[in-house]
Amino acid sequence: TITLSVYFLRGEKIGAARRTVPETQAVGRAALEELLGGPTPAETEAGLISGIPEGTELLGLSIEDGIATVDLSGVYDDGGGSLAMFTRLAQVVFTLTQFPTVESVSFELDGEPVETFSSEGIVLGHPRLVERFPEEISAMRANGAKDVAAAPPDAAPDTTPEDAGAPSS
Repeated sequence: TITLSVYFLRGEKIGAARRTVPETQAVGRAALEELLGGPTPAETEAGLISGIPEGTELLGLSIEDGIATVDLSGVYDDGGGSLAMFTRLAQVVFTLTQFPTVESVSFELDGEPVETFSSEGIVLGHPRLVERFPEEISAMRANGAKDVAAAPPDAAPDTTPEDAGAPSS
């Protein structure tokens, strides 16, 4: 087995949940499948939610020259305001950039490259780096994102995403 992090939301902040999955060379795909499956009951009890619409499917993932290209079903950009859209993007970008082979993420919906995301008009004309998110979201990972899966909602988490790092066997 391997352990990896999956990034969900806790309020308007990013929180990492640790997951153990069967060993695979396709750790990015495994992480995204876990993310799209949503938080477990224990993670929900710890205050984690997903901003990704239910029914979103992973249609493809490729990684080349540090850029992960993720193809999701069109429901991924349904509903929500600007903050919801940015946090939804952040969940995928943070989940994939934990791996040393991924520096940035490019998005496709139903096989088509995304230049502008959602009716909110978020421009994605280039691969997304964590640093390209609005300042408050980028700061969540650098300063405040914690592993909260085992903590009750009012407890302070004790592991940073950086400590979670790449998957371990």
